[in-house]
Amino acid sequence: MKIFIRLGLLALLAVGLIVPFGCQKAEGEGGRASISGRIYVKKMRPDGTVRAEFYAPEERVYIIYGDTSRVYDDDMRTDFDGRYRFRWLRAGTYTIFVYSECWLGETDCIEIGGQYPVFREVTIDRNEQVELEDIIIFDY
Repeated sequence: MKIFIRLGLLALLAVGLIVPFGCQKAEGEGGRASISGRIYVKKMRPDGTVRAEFYAPEERVYIIYGDTSRVYDDDMRTDFDGRYRFRWLRAGTYTIFVYSECWLGETDCIEIGGQYPVFREVTIDRNEQVELEDIIIFDY
């Protein structure tokens, strides 16, 4: 009987030592960190001068979990004041991006749909609240 108790205690100890080291969670939801910021838009005239500038309401913002994928994992729209916030993230590397319109003279960009992504990569620690600098996009 004593041998079974000892073996059981050894098994519990072994599991207790192995599990914490084997459970490294990847980037994504499930933590307490967040990434936030604002999207700033410059409305342009065809000649390249600025017609108006403001923080962009209802602009779609995307997030990629980790640094190995080029496909977004989640998205959201900015509020009335151009703010976004991705909450409940684990520690790791993330990429935030939005689409900006091409200048009418950029023929290569116009041929691929008239937009290009503007990326911001950020690494966050556990429970960290990161505020990114404004992301500037153009509207032609």
